[in-house]
Amino acid sequence: MPMDGRVAERFSEALMDAFQPQQLRQFLYYRLNKQLARISMQSTYDAVVFDVLRAADSEGWLDHLVTAARQSRPGHAGLFRAAQDLGLAVDTRGLESILNVRAPEIHPALFRAGLGLIEGRVCRVEAVRSGVPRPLGTGFLVGPDLCLTSFHVVEGLFGGRLRPDEIRVRFDFKLGVQRGGGLGAPGVPRPATEAVSGLAEQWCVAFAPYGDADRDPVAERVPAAGELDFALLRLADSPGDRPIGDDAEPSSPERGWIDAHTPVTLREGDDIVVFQHLLGGPMRLAFGKVTAVTANGTRIRHTADTDHGSSGSPCFTLALDLAAIHQAGDPQQDPWHVPAYNRAVPIAPVVSTFPPGTLAPQC
Repeated sequence: MPMDGRVAERFSEALMDAFQPQQLRQFLYYRLNKQLARISMQSTYDAVVFDVLRAADSEGWLDHLVTAARQSRPGHAGLFRAAQDLGLAVDTRGLESILNVRAPEIHPALFRAGLGLIEGRVCRVEAVRSGVPRPLGTGFLVGPDLCLTSFHVVEGLFGGRLRPDEIRVRFDFKLGVQRGGGLGAPGVPRPATEAVSGLAEQWCVAFAPYGDADRDPVAERVPAAGELDFALLRLADSPGDRPIGDDAEPSSPERGWIDAHTPVTLREGDDIVVFQHLLGGPMRLAFGKVTAVTANGTRIRHTADTDHGSSGSPCFTLALDLAAIHQAGDPQQDPWHVPAYNRAVPIAPVVSTFPPGTLAPQC
């Protein structure tokens, strides 16, 4: 998929902004096994970068260059835009149009940068049996080794139907490129290089079950204050402390985690953005609006488009502040019923139940 001139110009500017000359040399060597001296001997940096783009485009590794650059600099808005131009990142143009109207103080470039950082901190939760992963839902890092998800996603852990060694969390399962593969047809999911973690021996940090009211098809009851449907799991390693991707160069930042120290409170009419592994597939974004908040603050209703696999997904404000955990859809399962809403658990009461000192400092 060759680049046109405008896309090449934007990508070139993004690379020059994201990497100093020596950093670009290290990036190409560590991440892509490419020696810059064999690609370009130009004296000016812009000419060197142009040669890199031309070589990547003509030799068939442009997709890998874009994906590796995003892994190396996940919070760089220009690289996020370049990936979008080439079909290697989620399309946010609709969200940015909404942003311009409802939150004009948030610059689209900052929004894209924030999305890029969050992407690396959201994971697919799986159960692995006989070597085959089965997606259970979505989770996200709130510390170097802490994954937060919905209780019902991993309920089998607490009931004995799942063993701790069967649970995996998979990061970086998003639009990307397969090893040895090209871009393929636009819109086709292309899982990038992924990072997988298991659970620690002492895996249960905190949890709260869901309530009977969550299964009420007429939604007349409200879950009690302690029925928050969450599980905070400790991982066997610390993905938040490591860079994204294999063979990271020395200048790569750590993956990081989502700040849950100062959760915001949602109100009716607020906009939300949901990061999710819908139906177990690569990461997707959904936008919606809060339509109701229960009187005791244990649930919100929203209109973001979700489905199986979305449970446990983080919900953010347009400023990308963590606000809720997506829980479920409309409980009414009548085949003639048109789903009217989705549900989420506000993050503030969830965090308030964590043991003291659980959350790491904001990264």
